[in-house]
Amino acid sequence: MWLKWTLQDEKVNQNQTEAAFRRAVWEKNVEGVLRHNWDLLMGKQNFTLGLNHRADVTAEEVNRKLNVLKMEETLKPTNCTLQALTLPRSVDWRT
Repeated sequence: MWLKWTLQDEKVNQNQTEAAFRRAVWEKNVEGVLRHNWDLLMGKQNFTLGLNHRADVTAEEVNRKLNVLKMEETLKPTNCTLQALTLPRSVDWRT
């Protein structure tokens, strides 16, 4: 199953240590999916789980990579910005 999954998702590890670590994480995640889906059969869950391309990534790694708060620079209007803005006089802006 591991080999099929790595070929399907084109996983390439840098070295044997990394490969062993990724397989251990993957096996733990597979175990969790199987346990959850067994609970579904027993009526304890109401949805199925499956494996995706991140099945060899720890929860901590997912949080670190995907849940990063990205602060965007806000545009602060300046006098120059406001002076450059010309509105048509034909519109009654009060309504």
